[in-house]
Amino acid sequence: TPNIKKYFMDNGVWVTQATTVFPTITGAGVPSVLTGCFPGRTKFPSLYFFDRTTGEYAILYLFDEALQWNRWLSKEVKTIWEYFTGADDALAFGPALYRGADEHTAVVYNFKYAPGQVRAKLLAARRQLRRRVVGGMPARMIVAYNGWFDHREHMVGSTSEQIVPEYRGMDQLVGETIEDFQELIEERKAAGVKVNYYVALVSDHGHKDISGTESLEAFLKEKYRIKNVTKDLTMVAGQAVSGKMPSDLSSFDCLIAAGEGHGLFYF
Repeated sequence: TPNIKKYFMDNGVWVTQATTVFPTITGAGVPSVLTGCFPGRTKFPSLYFFDRTTGEYAILYLFDEALQWNRWLSKEVKTIWEYFTGADDALAFGPALYRGADEHTAVVYNFKYAPGQVRAKLLAARRQLRRRVVGGMPARMIVAYNGWFDHREHMVGSTSEQIVPEYRGMDQLVGETIEDFQELIEERKAAGVKVNYYVALVSDHGHKDISGTESLEAFLKEKYRIKNVTKDLTMVAGQAVSGKMPSDLSSFDCLIAAGEGHGLFYF
């Protein structure tokens, strides 16, 4: 990873004491990265969780729910984009949570990253064309999110030989992104604008390879005969696209949202 070494390890600022979220997973991590708040304030404990007030069971990797992160984010917190209030000041490339961004292209879960790259390039080209026609300065805040190699790590392991090309590709994207960013900085300076700029490289969680897993739901169902609330999933071409909750929950014992090495229990 020569670009990460060049820009961050050799020339960056290191934080030696920091506190992360719990659990350290995407659903809790991404909103915290983008707001600076812990899950108790963002209201995102996971990619899937139950809301007692509405009776909704959110599964944010289902196709029709993966684009609803903005709806679930607490109104009491601000995203990083919401601090940049000028027109066309804040862009989001990739994250499913993008409240406050002036323009965005959101990741589509369960798809490889290439479709997201194409959509991001189209967004950038459209923006460049508009700036040539009507003028304007580059955005002041740009967030670029790559989630695909995270999916690959879940599938093949974080230390597998199969994942090495993904790491190299990610490093190349980091280098290209920073080079483009530096060009924008020079453009602002050439226009006489005073510029202070920062680049942050952030991970929403790490990876620990595991050799085996056990279903919490299956264990409790077999040992204690619990009746767990689950969604009736609609599948298309092997992909879960939507889910429907039972209208009456009174006959169930609990709802267990489990996976990714953790479980949430609602009784």
